[in-house]
Amino acid sequence: MIIYGKNFTNPASGSSTAVDWNGGTGMFAVQGTFSGATIKLQHQIGDGAAAVWQDIGADATLTESGSVLFTTASTALQVVNSAHSPSVTVSVQPVYENKAL
Repeated sequence: MIIYGKNFTNPASGSSTAVDWNGGTGMFAVQGTFSGATIKLQHQIGDGAAAVWQDIGADATLTESGSVLFTTASTALQVVNSAHSPSVTVSVQPVYENKAL
């Protein structure tokens, strides 16, 4: 059984972290000390060689603690840390019946 969503801490500078996803609505939250980092949620558009990673939107690009609800049909998500080494907790979780799991 696949568990969708992910919680993790302190993404490395310049890294991307894959998140298992089944499409639909979710919550993206980051809390902690960013130390100049920008942490954003992206979804994959297209398949194979034509696939590209696209930011979900400005609200899902964080430079300080916050959270956002999002909806995507994509089954591939990633969290990207642009630079620096933050001390943060990141959560990407599905939302069902208006409740985050």
